[in-house]
Amino acid sequence: MPHMPRHLVNVHTHHRSDRDFEAHLAEWTNQGATATCVACVGPEWRRDGFGLYTNDDLLPWLRKYPEQIVGMAFVETAGRVDGGDEVQRWYDLGFRGLKMICPEAPYDDGRYYAVYERAQSLKMPILFHTGYVGGTTNARLYARSHSEYMRPWRLEHACRRFPELRVIGAHLGKPHIHEALCLIEVFPWVYYDFSGGSGNLNWQEDILRALTPRPGVDMADPEQNAALRYFRKLCFATDNPPVAKWYAASEYIMDSLQVPPDLREDFYWRNAAKLFDLTHLLEG
Repeated sequence: MPHMPRHLVNVHTHHRSDRDFEAHLAEWTNQGATATCVACVGPEWRRDGFGLYTNDDLLPWLRKYPEQIVGMAFVETAGRVDGGDEVQRWYDLGFRGLKMICPEAPYDDGRYYAVYERAQSLKMPILFHTGYVGGTTNARLYARSHSEYMRPWRLEHACRRFPELRVIGAHLGKPHIHEALCLIEVFPWVYYDFSGGSGNLNWQEDILRALTPRPGVDMADPEQNAALRYFRKLCFATDNPPVAKWYAASEYIMDSLQVPPDLREDFYWRNAAKLFDLTHLLEG
């Protein structure tokens, strides 16, 4: 029997402008999501044909559905890089998280410190794309993207300088999965999701290859089955596929790793509730 969590918070998804937003929200809700963190992108992404929501696109829905939607405001990381004032502006408008992707310099570069400092003071989690980034080969964004700048390890120095910065790394840093796993064990406010690969079986198997211990260990012992440590710091996320697809994939992965029910509650909602101070879930 699949585990039925008390709540489900999706820390990482997007909305495309060619879909009806309220119909998409109803889909998320009907498939079990208590709250959904919608990550926005910048105008460059819209120009290059992705069709994803910008901050301004999402803003009216944040006001209409404040309990169901958590806004993740896009931070400009190339050209005119955003600073603390822009972070404050989006916070004042109702966004409670930030999204960073495709920087023009590594994530630990000083030009982003003002964003980290303000986000830390406001307790705004930042969802960082980590690892390889795809795209359309004829797009300017594809040509200028540099996946080395988004390696999980590029967050290490930033987390030293801003130890209270709330970090959600996306996609388990593929292909640098072990860097991501090291970060979540070392830094108390670094969490990760393992969305990606369209939720397909080959990506699920990649995750299992990285997390499965050697044969014959005591799967109930966190010292031998490291997945029991990692799931204390992992969060449910879908990226683009439906909630139902990643719920089934997550259950398959956790069944294979013998993750117990209490840790599944952490994964599905408690970790996100801590990151975003969703006190109504923690206290309810």
